[in-house]
Amino acid sequence: MRGQWLALLAALGLATDAAAQARWYVQVDNDAVFATDRWYSSGMRLARVAEDGPVQLEWGLLHEIYTPEAKHWRPGVDDRAPTARLLAYAARHRQCEGFLETLELDLGVRGPAAGGRQILRAVHEIIDAREIDWSRQESDRLDVQLAVVRSHPLAAIHFHYGAVAGNTNAFVHGGVEWRIGTGPALAALSPAMRYAATPPPSASISSWSVFAGASVRAVARNALIRRNYDPSGPELEPRRAVARAALGFVWMHDDDLTATLTVATDTREFAAQRTAHRFWALTVHVPF
Repeated sequence: MRGQWLALLAALGLATDAAAQARWYVQVDNDAVFATDRWYSSGMRLARVAEDGPVQLEWGLLHEIYTPEAKHWRPGVDDRAPTARLLAYAARHRQCEGFLETLELDLGVRGPAAGGRQILRAVHEIIDAREIDWSRQESDRLDVQLAVVRSHPLAAIHFHYGAVAGNTNAFVHGGVEWRIGTGPALAALSPAMRYAATPPPSASISSWSVFAGASVRAVARNALIRRNYDPSGPELEPRRAVARAALGFVWMHDDDLTATLTVATDTREFAAQRTAHRFWALTVHVPF
């Protein structure tokens, strides 16, 4: 186990000799398709993955933006205050007989230094949206997080279970993912179901798959849900159980390109949340 942690930390400064097997990917999460612009409003993961036999070492950047539901907010309504996270991370993926294991370590900042206000304002110059009062954002805080997850296949079903532990989020989760399709795309698991970095497997032939999944997480801590967007309102309490459902499609074109489109729905994360939340995720992997 000690060797795994050393490998994970070493991946932060990885300079691999397996350049021919390295690839980059970008994952974009957003709720723009549903024209909601609320809660988990935007996420982006930019990463490089290098293979070494059954092990893949990954490092990259993760950015997330959370906002209140500005379209339906008025004074006296409880909602989450806006904030953003900017994290550098390293991950180690190990494919063993019978399961895929991922260890991910994130380190960065939560608060104004993460640039959420600037990014959203730039986007809203193109896509019209209600103005958000970013003065309700909490000050900068160190953000440290460790994610551990395993996925076990059983015929067309994959079982996922793991935990996220950090000073911003802490929860355990479990879920299932059902897939049909062809070839390597059947093993291209969904990061929305694993709550961690999840690059697709290598492929030498074109293939596709469709999937449906469901999971539940038991929440011990969620510091993203605490300050009330209403200055006169009480602090918010996160719900201790949150469920997720997801549908998606994967297309793999030889070793040239992998694209995954996922639509996910989360149940309410705090008592005053007006409704469940939907978002989509698009992931594109390219060898480089």
